[in-house]
Amino acid sequence: MKNTIVNYYSSYDEKNRLLVRHSLERLRTQEIITRYLGKSSRNILDIGGAAGVYSFWLANQGHSVDLIDITPKHIEQAKETEIKGSIKLHSALVGDACELPFSDEYYDIVLLMGPMYHILDKAKRNLALREAKRVLKKDGIMFIAAISKYASMFDGFFENIVDDNNFYKIVIEDIDTGKHINTTSNHQYFTDSYFHHPEELKKEVVEAELHIVDFLAVEGLGNYIPNVESKLTNENYKEKLFNVLRKTEKESSIMGISNHFLCICNKE
Repeated sequence: MKNTIVNYYSSYDEKNRLLVRHSLERLRTQEIITRYLGKSSRNILDIGGAAGVYSFWLANQGHSVDLIDITPKHIEQAKETEIKGSIKLHSALVGDACELPFSDEYYDIVLLMGPMYHILDKAKRNLALREAKRVLKKDGIMFIAAISKYASMFDGFFENIVDDNNFYKIVIEDIDTGKHINTTSNHQYFTDSYFHHPEELKKEVVEAELHIVDFLAVEGLGNYIPNVESKLTNENYKEKLFNVLRKTEKESSIMGISNHFLCICNKE
């Protein structure tokens, strides 16, 4: 599984996915995280943070950020970003979410933004959650991202990818088991992953003995607005959309159509 993930991201441009093609996901995630940052500088750990899109955003605000990711290419990109710009991370290293090389209860904030949908085995997802919990301070906040098990279904029909029977089989497997297994060579179909039902993610978080503070839909209906990325450049439109997304971010009937969820939790 580890090699599958590394191979996929070694040839995929995850850095620009969030900066250009999926900016709604990034902007909404940043907005939600900002609610919990406070005004003082924090020690932050970005687990599975790819090339550091969120890491550099947080470091630019004066926080001390450690980035760890399983894909060497991502860490190389992060270090290149440091060389090219003035923003520096506290550290950037290759590593596994299930075996973190950090001290107990050191971080004020922990981001677990990728591992929960890149670990197929439930026991290992539990281990990743417990490792993140271990390094989190007693009064710290953790952000856990997951992908909806219905994401492929919506995207498949919305973009007519289901015309390919190979992708249609993936959609059905996602719905039935949550296991997204790409048996093709088409990178558009993503890599082998685990997609959650919202209640399933909540259960896994509680099983790791974490307390849920909030559980929010990230993009909500935004995934299905035609040309939404270009529309976000219109500030009036963006304000209206984000206001609606905030008002519906806890609505259970909206949760299932959102490609991503964010679970905010602590150790209480």
